[in-house]
Amino acid sequence: MASDGSLGVRDWLGEAKAKQVYLILRDRILSGALGFGAKLPTENELAEYYAVSRVTVRRALGELARERFIERRRSAGTRVIYRAAPAPVVADISGVLANIADMGRRTAVKLLSFDYVPAAGAVAEALGVDAEALLQALDPRALG
Repeated sequence: MASDGSLGVRDWLGEAKAKQVYLILRDRILSGALGFGAKLPTENELAEYYAVSRVTVRRALGELARERFIERRRSAGTRVIYRAAPAPVVADISGVLANIADMGRRTAVKLLSFDYVPAAGAVAEALGVDAEALLQALDPRALG
C-alpha cells in the first residue's frame, strides 16, 4: 500500500465493483431470470458486459459459488445450482366446508344394484385381502 493509501482505495473500489456484480447476478438468480441449470457467460464475457476486469468478475463468481448459488467447473463452465423454494399456496377456504355440505344435501343417489363378488387379482392386492375374499359391489348413480 502506498503511503497515501491509494492502493487501499483501489482495493476498496475493486471490492465495491465485485460486490455490485455479485448483487446483480444474485438478484437475477433469485428472481428466476437465471434459473436452475442456466449456464452463465464466461468470465471474459461478464467482464466485458459489466465493464469491469476479469478479476472483479472472478471475485463476484467466487462469492456466489461460496454461497451455493452457482457451481464452477473448469472447461464445463459456470451453472446456476440454486433452486428457489416453491411459494406456499395461499387460498381463502373459509366457505369450502359449507359448500361441500350443501353439495351433499343437493345430491341424490339411487342404488341400482348390490352384490357380493370375489376379489379380483389387482383389487385383492390393492386392498390387501385374499383373492377368494368376498367384497361388496355397489352400483350407485347420481341423480340430477
